[in-house]
Amino acid sequence: MIFSDKSENNALNKAYSQVIELLNEWGTAFQEEPEGSSIQRIIYEEKLPDLIDRVACIITFEESYMQVTTLFHTEISSDKTAEILSFMNKLNSCIDFGSFMLLNDKITFRTHLSYDDESEFSFQILADTIQKGTDSFYDYGDGFARIMSGEANAEQETIRSAGFNLLSHIPEHVPENEDDEAEIHNLLQHSWLPTLFYNSKYIKDLLMVLEKNGEVFLSTAVTSVCGNEDDACYPDDYSVEFINPDADLTHIKITLPDYQVEGLSNELHLICTKDLVSRQFFMVEDGNITSLLPEPDGYIEYENNGNKELSERIEELFIEENGIK
Repeated sequence: MIFSDKSENNALNKAYSQVIELLNEWGTAFQEEPEGSSIQRIIYEEKLPDLIDRVACIITFEESYMQVTTLFHTEISSDKTAEILSFMNKLNSCIDFGSFMLLNDKITFRTHLSYDDESEFSFQILADTIQKGTDSFYDYGDGFARIMSGEANAEQETIRSAGFNLLSHIPEHVPENEDDEAEIHNLLQHSWLPTLFYNSKYIKDLLMVLEKNGEVFLSTAVTSVCGNEDDACYPDDYSVEFINPDADLTHIKITLPDYQVEGLSNELHLICTKDLVSRQFFMVEDGNITSLLPEPDGYIEYENNGNKELSERIEELFIEENGIK
């Protein structure tokens, strides 16, 4: 569906009329500024579930862009401002479609859509832009509410939100209709987790979440795809251990449930230098060591001479492969 009005002779009025059509299509009740006002703006409210009850959505039209501001009505008390800002800064570092801010002591999310006289907006483009703020409150609003109530602090919510963001990438690696349990585990082990590990955008969050809440994080990844009834979805079935945490390397050993399926690993070893420049993802199946490299490099298979403990041998291989002295 394309909303366009060829009678409008400038981008601002065209965008304004198209948004009006869209909101009417949704059946959304909204307010417009009085005729003759110097500001062209649309305001409406949207009710959300759970801890964030209701947000106001303000769409302001400028000459070359429309700005969508979504704000939570409750003002932040002064004793929670620092915690809220800390949490916001973390969220803004991983959100690339807008940003959170405090506006008149209220939690606010802003995004925008640029346009010119040639712009034609599809239903999907307009809907996605307008709903970005609402979706952000759906995803992170409860975190703000927990901080405001004293139930959690910024650090706890930062870990929670980082895990949520990492888990949100699972659909990129596991098809929605995939129902073979072994294949789901295979894709999580061989695609989703190594992709996060080798991506500079996600590596710091991944290390933090594995350290602070690793067992729950990994079991949630499986549960989100397999469902709550899956036998391998319990945190106690996983073990996340930081090997020699005071050493010059970061070495994370993940012990996985015994799947009894060929091709699935018993252990994963994530090793990197402290500066994160060198990283390598190792898998262990029945004592055999394989390293999964960033695409398109593929795999390296190693001999396990059995003379050293497995973690020590893998660390030795990492040092050799990366020329670390």
